[in-house]
Amino acid sequence: MAESRYSGNYAKKAYEEAYEAEHHLHNRELWFGPAAAASATHFGDIDNMSSYQIDAGTDDFGAWVQLLGTNDTPNQSAKHQYDAHRLVIAGVETDKIATRIQLAAGASGSQVVQTEVFFFPAKIATQVDSPLELICPLIDSKEELWARCWVKGIDTSTIDFNFGIHEYFWS
Repeated sequence: MAESRYSGNYAKKAYEEAYEAEHHLHNRELWFGPAAAASATHFGDIDNMSSYQIDAGTDDFGAWVQLLGTNDTPNQSAKHQYDAHRLVIAGVETDKIATRIQLAAGASGSQVVQTEVFFFPAKIATQVDSPLELICPLIDSKEELWARCWVKGIDTSTIDFNFGIHEYFWS
């Protein structure tokens, strides 16, 4: 049987996905909380057990909150890019309501949404949620990272969370 003109494309795509999975699974995950001593360029500390807090708007997205500054990545030498990998919800003000969190990269006022997660949180006091897996494109090191949330039908509902990233050599 003759090889189709598409089989090479499928093989290349399968190789690229396997390569990405291998690097994603065998890459150190760095977990962030808010910086203990924040500055204009530093907003996140690695392995900080305190949580970031974002607040919903009136049945809309709330204000952007900065998570990482220009000096927060890279953390490993020779790394050029990172991706947001997982969120761990530490607390919610309103449970069992449709909730959206967006992460965006870029300077204040010109952020570009990179990923979004939609979920129904449980109260942490009664049930610990599993980490929320994120699919996020690679972001250049030193790019600022931001978050905001929307809790359906609610005004000013807070979400406390931490997040993990992977850093990569390629650029």
